[in-house]
Amino acid sequence: MAATTGVGLSLALRPALFPDPNVSTRVRDAVFTAVLHQLPTEINDVVEPDQQHEAIASTAAHLKRQPPAELTSTENALLLEWLGRISQ
Repeated sequence: MAATTGVGLSLALRPALFPDPNVSTRVRDAVFTAVLHQLPTEINDVVEPDQQHEAIASTAAHLKRQPPAELTSTENALLLEWLGRISQ
């Protein structure tokens, strides 16, 4: 409801920012899809366990070799710790 209210108010207050006359309908449909579409509740529903471990190990190895410049060393260490925990 917040999304559609926000779009309605934005259209009323600043219509020039929204040249697409269907923006309200598209936002409504996107919200309905997000709320009503049932997503898998766990990664196990979409990825096999072997693939999970392989992806985690590959990601951890990459982070150890080449830590992202956007992360501090502490953040990178924490990410590696979390990856280790979810791989167990």
